Amino acid sequence: MSLSKFEPNDDILDFVIKKANGLKGLVDTNLEVIPSQCIQPKEQRLDKSQTDNQESIPTIDLSNFDDLSVEKSIQEAASKWGFFQIINHGIPIEVLDDLKEAGHKFFELPAEEKVKYSTESYSAGESVLMFWSAIGEKDEKVLEWRDTIRQGCNPQNDSNLWPSQTRNQVLEYQKWATPLAKKLLEVLLKGLDVNEIDESLEPLLMGTKAININYYPPCPNPSIAIGIRRHCDVSCITLLLQDDTGGLYVRGTKGDNWIHVNPIKGALEVNIGNSLQIMSNDRYKSIEHCVSVDSNRGRISVPLFLNPSLDSVIGPFPQMLKDGEKLVYKHMSSLKFKPNDDILDFVIKKANGLKGLVDTSLAIIPNQCIQPKEQRLDKSQIDNQESIPTIDLTNFDDLSIEKSIQEAASKWGFFQIINHGIPIEVLEDLKDAAHNFFELPAEEKVKNQVLEYQKWAKPLAKKLLEVLLKGLNVNEIDESLEPLLMGTMSINVNYYPPCPNPSVAIGFRRHCDMDCITLLLQDDTGGLYVRGTKGDNWIHVNPIKGALAVNIGDSLQIMSNDRYKSIEHCVAVDSSRARISVPLFVNPSFDSVIGPFPQMLKDGEKPVYKHILFSDYWDHCFIKRPSANGLKGIADTSLEIIPNQCIQPEEQRLDKSQIDNQESIPTIDLSNFDDLNIEKSIQEAASKWGFFQIINHGIPIEVLEDLKEAGHKFFELPAEEKAKYYRENAGADESVLLYWSAIGDKDEKVIEWRDSIKHGCNPQNDSNLWPPQTRNQVLEYQKWATPLAKKLLEVLLKGLNVNEIDESLEPLLMGTMAININYYPPCPNPSITIGCRRHCDVSCITLLLQDDTGGLYVRGTKGDNWIHVNPIKDALAVNIGDSLQIMSNDRYKSIEHCVAVDSSRARISVPLFVNPSLDSVIGPFSQMLKDGEKPVYKHVLFSDYWDYFFSKRPSGKASLDFAKI
Repeated sequence: MSLSKFEPNDDILDFVIKKANGLKGLVDTNLEVIPSQCIQPKEQRLDKSQTDNQESIPTIDLSNFDDLSVEKSIQEAASKWGFFQIINHGIPIEVLDDLKEAGHKFFELPAEEKVKYSTESYSAGESVLMFWSAIGEKDEKVLEWRDTIRQGCNPQNDSNLWPSQTRNQVLEYQKWATPLAKKLLEVLLKGLDVNEIDESLEPLLMGTKAININYYPPCPNPSIAIGIRRHCDVSCITLLLQDDTGGLYVRGTKGDNWIHVNPIKGALEVNIGNSLQIMSNDRYKSIEHCVSVDSNRGRISVPLFLNPSLDSVIGPFPQMLKDGEKLVYKHMSSLKFKPNDDILDFVIKKANGLKGLVDTSLAIIPNQCIQPKEQRLDKSQIDNQESIPTIDLTNFDDLSIEKSIQEAASKWGFFQIINHGIPIEVLEDLKDAAHNFFELPAEEKVKNQVLEYQKWAKPLAKKLLEVLLKGLNVNEIDESLEPLLMGTMSINVNYYPPCPNPSVAIGFRRHCDMDCITLLLQDDTGGLYVRGTKGDNWIHVNPIKGALAVNIGDSLQIMSNDRYKSIEHCVAVDSSRARISVPLFVNPSFDSVIGPFPQMLKDGEKPVYKHILFSDYWDHCFIKRPSANGLKGIADTSLEIIPNQCIQPEEQRLDKSQIDNQESIPTIDLSNFDDLNIEKSIQEAASKWGFFQIINHGIPIEVLEDLKEAGHKFFELPAEEKAKYYRENAGADESVLLYWSAIGDKDEKVIEWRDSIKHGCNPQNDSNLWPPQTRNQVLEYQKWATPLAKKLLEVLLKGLNVNEIDESLEPLLMGTMAININYYPPCPNPSITIGCRRHCDVSCITLLLQDDTGGLYVRGTKGDNWIHVNPIKDALAVNIGDSLQIMSNDRYKSIEHCVAVDSSRARISVPLFVNPSLDSVIGPFSQMLKDGEKPVYKHVLFSDYWDYFFSKRPSGKASLDFAKI
């Protein structure tokens, strides 16, 4: 890539990041003034007047590492400074020098080499490796003066994917540095009375590792730029190798001073990260540091970050608290280190909560807390004439009591219970403990009271569920039903602070619970409202001392086939009083399948709900349901002009002047499939055209016709039926089935003229979740089409000298399959829209069934022409996907294609995508390279290629560049 002088009006992100020139490339253009995007605000620059030459961080000689005085020095340095240098650490000097030299070699590479590893194009996940410049987020307004390459150093990461310039040097350094880091951590833990890093502690302390190589180019205006802004590390510890340029500053012990870390040849810097500060309960310090840049010299530094595994829970070691030391930090997932805006920082990150906000004598609530009018409680809808039932459980086993519970669940979905058996002091202690918790920074205060409450409330919940089930003719909660009805439970303690503007805020928006039942303990403040029987009224649930409110959740409404009701409710807040409530949610286990009990249906009652995984319902229950009319619904309104969102830019429309009537893709008769001439025809068509049609393929015509007819039946369904399968509503995971319209992402500005439904056709997918209109037809087609696809792949592989699809190859070639049914409604303005933009498929091969409407166009052999694929009755179109092009090292071609729409006729098409499994590694077969042929593609995880392919859609053939060497 040739470099031109960077001009002030140029797009810096395009030049530096997308084109992978890096900041080094910017400097190499003989830059005289840094771009405005790199000029730091004054508060982020290093104020040289704060530099302190009187202080310096300790340097510790590890020659006698096991000496107690050395251990004590390390512990004291971690406690007082959080930073220290180590010498005589055992890593050979040549290992360190080779690593720094390797870094220089990588950053000296031309942009076209570095771009292979950039965050925008790299094939391995970011957890493996990425190269980036000016590290700020993509929308960061002010950029740091640094290029970086990151190498994930964990067992699952493939070092073969690292650049050849750094691979061996990083691996060699890692070999020496990892045991050194472990030894340092053991010494530090010894200072906390934690004896050793055993199997249980290793994931917590060094579960993930990464080595960055940072390059700070010379900067023409160093006083107004920064290499790295002041920050702390998230790690347990960081080991830093730096060259002799200098520029690392750490916060001194006075708090407002900066200390320069003078480079010592052969030394490593060690600093404590946030994670270890948390685990040590502030015994060790994670200290701010930053890097300034130089006007004449580039700088290389190599930090090795030792982090907890992402699923670790970090918090103070129990040894920190055994002598009564107060807890400074709560235990939390290490995933929670995320930046936030100011109010979120104050309320959440600093754990002040909304109570802390109110305690600042808040006069007006923040804008983020002002609810839109439709979410506020409309006081005019409050109904003082209705009230939910209160049921006395003194004689719980009395049939009239049972009947009252069942009727309340059916009519109201909410009721209060008194004399339920839970001692009043247990309830009062729990409310008091909740208040104490929100008044004090101590979680432990509430634990015992919650456990005591749970002990009493759980059998009560079970007894209530048994009574409710009896009303559904389900006899008892046995071992098989317990996971379904009360497989998981959780107790929330909610605190609603006094609110200066309660009329524009809400404590809890109107909602239904997703569980089976909820038991709610509330104090005497009030504020709980439930939807009344008139549908548009709200009823206040007046607190009764010692009572519990009980409400039916969505799961039990589903199981009861609408016999019991899950009712909307919300919580208003008060201007002068705080409110405490304690809901106990009794849920199905996440792996339970919820749906109407068979007893609900035995007398011919129709099921209102399908059976779905509770985990899927959990994921989707708070997402607003779209209308699901689809583009067909729009077309059915006698639309005369298509919506603006469907008008394609000219470059995406099909240019009719490029249609070539002289070319046509081959049609291959498979009557004699095993004939060598047929095999050769298939291989040649895949090589030259990438597309061909097949006839006499063995799939009965009625199977094909039934499938197309089933597609029409599904898309003719009313919107409320299709909505059940909408991608945002479906109880099934998207890998099983989803229905969508205008396939672009939610933020897609221009959408395609198409509705689709996808059926995941893999062993783990439950076809019972598919629509009844398509289920049997898709299964029958799959039964015939799968062996046909396998036979076609075997023929294609034979052309690559790969003999057969054995157990090892099957996941690679046909590890996942999906059948889409696409519906392209008639379009009043077909010339300015598109049914499916030009694209290639990500699959190995795709088998396409289309009706007789036509509209499929494929790229011709001239490169700028389009060929119409004329429908042939009973034929299937076959096309090569990107995955097989990669595996064949370009022997077979994945060809661009698109779909035009018609002004008067709808079109149905049914592609069967035959893909690698997501965990497969795709790359050229070894047989492609044995005669010295150079690989065109590197080996990449198919899941990474998949993610890139769909993130860049529509990109024609551009996605292949992601995998190219």
